[in-house]
Amino acid sequence: IIVATPDEVCVRNGAIAADNLANLGIEQSRLIINRFDVKATVKRKLLNIDDVIDSTRLRLLGIVEQDSAVSFNLSRGKPLPSRSKAAKAFERIADRLDGKRIPLKID
Repeated sequence: IIVATPDEVCVRNGAIAADNLANLGIEQSRLIINRFDVKATVKRKLLNIDDVIDSTRLRLLGIVEQDSAVSFNLSRGKPLPSRSKAAKAFERIADRLDGKRIPLKID
């Protein structure tokens, strides 16, 4: 699993990692787009989902939206609230890893 934020540097490094894994014979790599921010994408500050997928040439496993609850709770050593955007995304990703058919979506 390759996790990349939708900025050009991270996506380029994700593509390099995917190529390296493929060269080692690992063909089932998947992509998680982390800290996705719709507003930043619209303003063209970050790449859109299709650009990230096209650049890494990986099958998308999930999208984790930018969620202030992550840094807020981590800095206090607390778990994420189950209703947070990130927690819901992590749950969907875990379900996909368990073989369940869960639609890709952004909360």
